Amino acid sequence: MMDMSFVVGESENNLRIEKAIVKFAQTNNFILNFRDVSIFLRKGLLYHNEKKVKRSMIVQEGDRILVKYFHHRHVATEKKQINEEIAEAFLIKVRKNIIYDTKDFLVLNKEAGWAVQGGSNIKVSIDDILPLLDDKCTMKLVHRIDMRTSGALLIAKNGNYAKVLSEMFAQHEIRKIYIGIVVMNDLSISIRDNSVTHDVIKYYEKDRLKQRDAITKHKVLCRSPEANIMLMQFEIETGRKHQVRIHAMNAGMPILGDEKYGRRKKILAQGHIHDEMFLHSYRVQFEYKNDKVDVIAPLPTHFIEMCNEYFPSISIKNRMFEN
Repeated sequence: MMDMSFVVGESENNLRIEKAIVKFAQTNNFILNFRDVSIFLRKGLLYHNEKKVKRSMIVQEGDRILVKYFHHRHVATEKKQINEEIAEAFLIKVRKNIIYDTKDFLVLNKEAGWAVQGGSNIKVSIDDILPLLDDKCTMKLVHRIDMRTSGALLIAKNGNYAKVLSEMFAQHEIRKIYIGIVVMNDLSISIRDNSVTHDVIKYYEKDRLKQRDAITKHKVLCRSPEANIMLMQFEIETGRKHQVRIHAMNAGMPILGDEKYGRRKKILAQGHIHDEMFLHSYRVQFEYKNDKVDVIAPLPTHFIEMCNEYFPSISIKNRMFEN
């Protein structure tokens, strides 16, 4: 266990403190990346001119930086280093996709393929760039969306409201509505237009089998006149891992493009192979300071194209369904 300290030089001048630390570390042959520095920042291990750093900030030449408890367990291996250019490009995309913003939280319209948190094959995740998203806030994740699922993602902008939102999720006070396109088979043809799945779902987490009670309401929005697919609405009352996808599979109507729960690598619809997964976190609703928050995440392009082709009776305007 040791500390790392340095004085900001000309090459680190006018950089965010995270970038300055990474730049100094790389110049001096330390293996250190943005993920590591983000962890140090959240844990209160960064000091600027003898004062603890609570949020991202700009440093100037001559400033003294201290990273306390700089230990090999906190440092990523070289394979996990985040490329600075990739992180910057991703940060720009994330900022453009913020669709609702308050002083306590924001709603991001996550694109399919964006990882919410890091992993072995993830170059950069939303969690990695949260410290860079807003200098004045301490961003925190309060829930997750699967990597291949698009749509509304709530992010707290301070620790206090992270606790509030987490408690609201636990008490089922946040309404989450998904839109999905499912593939029908003999079991799903007779499914009722409005029904509820309430059962125990099984999934693996860190190689351990878990069983959790799960409730999903599902509603048929439209059946395609040309293909064996349906447009569905899913409302989850519990937030279990892969809940919508597992319940859809168990009902005999797996999500179109779901490789994991579709029982084969690619699911076919009308003879075509679809690489995308058609599940979108469409709407979040909850109370905020005596007002009702109702945020709709516009549909991604591949979803709109599929709806226009196979569900002609559904009207879409400004990338949203018309009531």
